[in-house]
Amino acid sequence: MSEDYQKLFGGGVQLLQALRPATASARTCGQGLESILYDLAGRGSDGPFDRVFNGPTSEAWVDPWATRLRELGVRFAFGWSVERLEVRGGRVEGAHARTPGGGAARIDADWFVAAVPSERASALWNPALRAADPRLAAMDGLQQTWCNGIQYFLPEPAPVIRGHVLHVDSPWKLASIGQSTLWRAPFARTWGDGTQRESLSVVISDWDTPGVLFGRPARQCTRTEVAREVWAQMRAHPNDGGRQVLGEALPRSWYLDEAIAEGGPGGGLRNDDPFLINTAGSWELRPDAATGVANLFLAADCVRTYSNIDFASMETANGAGRRAAAAVLKAAHATDVPEVPTFKGYEAPEFAVMKAEDRERWRRGLPHALDKGGGRP
Repeated sequence: MSEDYQKLFGGGVQLLQALRPATASARTCGQGLESILYDLAGRGSDGPFDRVFNGPTSEAWVDPWATRLRELGVRFAFGWSVERLEVRGGRVEGAHARTPGGGAARIDADWFVAAVPSERASALWNPALRAADPRLAAMDGLQQTWCNGIQYFLPEPAPVIRGHVLHVDSPWKLASIGQSTLWRAPFARTWGDGTQRESLSVVISDWDTPGVLFGRPARQCTRTEVAREVWAQMRAHPNDGGRQVLGEALPRSWYLDEAIAEGGPGGGLRNDDPFLINTAGSWELRPDAATGVANLFLAADCVRTYSNIDFASMETANGAGRRAAAAVLKAAHATDVPEVPTFKGYEAPEFAVMKAEDRERWRRGLPHALDKGGGRP
């Protein structure tokens, strides 16, 4: 295939780190791309394909949601670290935690929901939990990569496009968005120190390919070098027609994800918040929201959601949370509350007959109708 085709449909897909074509689960990657294409075509969606918040994530989503939960009686305990789950008789009897002051504490509850990344959850699974549900032990095989972001604060708006920009030629597979025109109020008067008029947010999806300034992958740079490298790669795209959209000098104000810290292997960086990738065969390693432990449930984007969006994303985490809530209500035999809705995702009716035929061929041990090689796939 042509170089341009490979860039657009190979590297372009990698901009969604969860769908890396070279290593991704065919189920996860295929269904995810199918859903994206349907959405772009205006099918199976209730609005435009590319939708963003009308302000900073904390103000537009997290803070209002936290306020609502507090109104419902939820109490947040920040700075606590759960170190061990105590299991007895097939149930979690309590959680042993470390308080912000360094003291030990025990948490007793009827139901326990682990809404944490897969690598953090696996560290909690002791032999008793792993014996109770082999799926928990299988989570050790799930893999993570790096996919973190940086923000640049500019004194003038960046007139690139009103939406996301995919920098398909960038070595670090960048995706960016200028947020000032999308937020609900004038940027300079509402956020920052009053001198900045743009927040340019960038996602870095490839931390292993050498860059254009220092010749090193992102994980082997310093934090400042990452900021300089990303700026150089990003400005090369809108400026390639001779129009000066982004200036040459690194903006004086920028913010790199705090999870990216100095002191990594070989003098490089470390990542305290890696990103789950669904590699080939990973479906068999992923747990369900309800576990083999009677009162332990999972709600994270590693959970099987049985929809056509099940790669690492807010949509998958949302679906996992819904399934965990439904599982808790079922285990508690709650009958006086509404059923928690879950969503399968859009399926084009035009292909229903062909899918039914394919399922029947699979049941009978026959190859796919288009597979001329013979044998069961």
